Amino acid sequence: MGQEWKLIAPESWECFNWMGLELRQLLFNGDLERAVIHLAVPPKKRILTELIPVPELFPSSVSPLVDLPTEILEEIISNLGVAETFFLGMCSQRLYFMCREHLINILASQCGRFAGTSLICFGDGIDNHDFPPGIDWWPEIEEMQKLSNECLSPYDLVGEFFTEIRGPPGLISALCLGTKSGPFSAAMSPLPRSYRVEIWSFLEFDHCSLYTNGPEWILRNLTTKEFVRHSVVAHGSNGPFRPTPRGVGFGEVLAVRTCWSSMAASCGIHRGVWAGHRFDITLMDAIEGADGWKDVSESLFEEIQCIWKRKYGDLWEEEWSGRGNEGPVRVPYDYISR
Repeated sequence: MGQEWKLIAPESWECFNWMGLELRQLLFNGDLERAVIHLAVPPKKRILTELIPVPELFPSSVSPLVDLPTEILEEIISNLGVAETFFLGMCSQRLYFMCREHLINILASQCGRFAGTSLICFGDGIDNHDFPPGIDWWPEIEEMQKLSNECLSPYDLVGEFFTEIRGPPGLISALCLGTKSGPFSAAMSPLPRSYRVEIWSFLEFDHCSLYTNGPEWILRNLTTKEFVRHSVVAHGSNGPFRPTPRGVGFGEVLAVRTCWSSMAASCGIHRGVWAGHRFDITLMDAIEGADGWKDVSESLFEEIQCIWKRKYGDLWEEEWSGRGNEGPVRVPYDYISR
């Protein structure tokens, strides 16, 4: 049986738990993409083409609340939770657009939580005291061992004391709304049809909509001042996420470069040169004009490409693009034993 792996954020005592998957499975099943949104910082200037633009004028209202100065309304809204903000926004068009902006900011604040923090992909074959060079949080792992009544391995200690990282909730999940029942439907019914359509569109708004397509996105290693361009490792992608549910993206880059164990994984890697380093995902213009940054996109893609070729053969990219979301056909040899 192969090793199990977890991607951990030791400074916040949190981890991604892939339920016993081996690294050879994680690299090809698409699950590593879950880590991207926790490292990618949404741009402050967002162009949300799928939503109605804010009108210049709003209809007059009989409610004195709606006629309050903008600064006071913004102060009130800033102190509301997700559900309160959403329902307040359905009281008038002016309030809706103000509340919509606040909700978008809440969604944006849930992204990029681990930008700038240490990450390491832990294998369950790691021995005590076998940790990457240059990290300063390992003593905390050893302190956890003292708190435990059992003699647990570092991997088991992570499972015992670290909190599992889950994806940020979408708007519908955060609101806990039924689709056509309760106070939500009652609040929607008197609204003009165009705004009902807009609100339904907004309910489907997810965190991926916060990220700009078009400009180059990069994964930065803030420890070594190296970066990887997404357009190189994920061909055909204009944003920080993969264009298909499975394939090569920033998540796979992180796993290959941050994996760490005392025992080699079944796909042959276990001593990632970036293990324990600090990362973020941002737009290319964040480093334009800055000195000292090194582009390692091509060399890293070659490294990952070797792993994919061993599994899917020399034409893995052609097979991948030809089969769309299904992924490439498995070649008739075992890449593990090659």
